[in-house]
Amino acid sequence: MAEKRTTLNNFAYRIVETFGIQAIQLIISIVLARLLIPENYGVVAIASTIVTILTSVVQSSFNAPLVQKRELTKIDLTSSFYVMLAIAGTLYFILFAGAPTIADVYGMPDLALVIRVLGLVLIIGSWNSIQMALVYRNLKFRASMLINMVGIIVQGIVGIGMAYKGFGVWSLVSSQITYQIVIGILYGIYNKWIPGICFSIQSIKDIWKIGIPLCGAELLTIVSSNVYPMIIGLRYTKAELGLYQKGNSVPTTIVNGVVTACSTVFFSMMSRVQDDHDNLKQLLRNGVAITSYLIVPIALGLLSISKDFITVVLGENWLNAIPLMQIACLTLSLYPLRIRTQAIKAIGKANQSFFTNAAYAASSNGLLLIFVFVSLRAAIFSMFLAEVVFAITTGFYISKDFGYTFDEQIRDVASSYISGALMAVIALCVGEMFSTITLWSLLIKVLAGVVSYILISLIAKPKPVRLVLSYLRIGNRQ
Repeated sequence: MAEKRTTLNNFAYRIVETFGIQAIQLIISIVLARLLIPENYGVVAIASTIVTILTSVVQSSFNAPLVQKRELTKIDLTSSFYVMLAIAGTLYFILFAGAPTIADVYGMPDLALVIRVLGLVLIIGSWNSIQMALVYRNLKFRASMLINMVGIIVQGIVGIGMAYKGFGVWSLVSSQITYQIVIGILYGIYNKWIPGICFSIQSIKDIWKIGIPLCGAELLTIVSSNVYPMIIGLRYTKAELGLYQKGNSVPTTIVNGVVTACSTVFFSMMSRVQDDHDNLKQLLRNGVAITSYLIVPIALGLLSISKDFITVVLGENWLNAIPLMQIACLTLSLYPLRIRTQAIKAIGKANQSFFTNAAYAASSNGLLLIFVFVSLRAAIFSMFLAEVVFAITTGFYISKDFGYTFDEQIRDVASSYISGALMAVIALCVGEMFSTITLWSLLIKVLAGVVSYILISLIAKPKPVRLVLSYLRIGNRQ
């Protein structure tokens, strides 16, 4: 009972954090989209992609072990920090030197300086990675919620202020660096941790024994998920790349936030019961059911209002991003199934994690290299096909290692997809009542979708709803 209550509390904090942050980020994104042009986003998209991949190289072999390790010492933390800092410094030096060449390849002269400045995130991230691992390991999600909200607000103030003053692309760069600095300071104050004057090679070996195998899998996922802007940027213009970035980033930011929230909570919980097969499987099933219940309606709901949203909110500069956003939403509707990979990580099944991610990387990159020559829409659709491959491959390993059969996996998410599809149809039908697209028609469509999903949930009472209600009843008795 206590475990159920803990899960509910953690979910509450992470979901409040997620939706609070996403709401703030959405507002910031809307304001920036009206102040900037697609070309600005195209330059930052490439730089951000490179930095994201390199950040994963630095941190991926440490993040999971620091949360998962049964006994974590000060020497473990300090040694990990120094190694990450050394790797980050080396990669930043290489990135700094190679920035002009990258700019020449993409035909964007201003890209070199953007890469050099944004690359500082690599150094800052070494500190932040340790601090966040401590918070997640101890399930301190309320602190994480408050820290990230403050960071996002400060980031928005800096970005919007600089964009308003005409700094263009630098408003996006500066806001990202500001966010990393702010959360780094706040996490440090909260954890009261600073690196000591000590180092242990054995400690690093123990951490890498867990982390290196998982690192390969995580790198494959990160690279496959972020390689799109780099390849699209080689084939299409800065403006078209900017359209892709905005059409994909608006729904992805929202959905990824929920996925991250659910994944963080369930990975931490599953790591604690990794030796209890039955309990682990039950947590996995609950995670899949609840995550799908939250994400599917968001993804399909955004798909149903994408035309209205871009027309009314982002403005006419972004109309060509409408079909790109719709395809992205279709892909994101499959993201709840990704939480299954957290169970594989929790029990340290590095080989399975690597092979599932390798299948995703191969299908994702292979399909993109084919479809990118057809059209920009086709390139984005290849993301959906790759996600289907990933879902099936992961399902196979989950069925084999956890006894979580395909039939059970389908039943755990079926109600969410049916309810989400009905909600999207209702929202579209309501939209047909209006002859023109206005702010009021958009708000009414959103309201119709939200109300219909709630009513369907109350009438059908699918598994996720019953789970939450059972957790609440347990909490009220304690």
